[in-house]
Amino acid sequence: MRGLLARAVDDYWTHGCVTHAAALAFYALFVLVPIPVFVVSGVAALVGGDLARFEVVEVLSALTGEQMAETMSLALENASQLTTWHGARL
Repeated sequence: MRGLLARAVDDYWTHGCVTHAAALAFYALFVLVPIPVFVVSGVAALVGGDLARFEVVEVLSALTGEQMAETMSLALENASQLTTWHGARL
């Protein structure tokens, strides 16, 4: 068992898995963060912006924890104050 663990750790470092893991985490962050913004935009068109933001933040809080939900709430609040996005009206 000890030899298997030592080989796994050695192969992990040899094949550069640390770099791959960091790259996956980086891309996941930038892929997953915009999704709630799009969800809120779609739901806001149906039920209103404040209620949509509240509901999405509640779901995020349950899934990711309070700190991530607060961060996303702030990002959604800032995004809701934008009037244009690259020349297009929001």
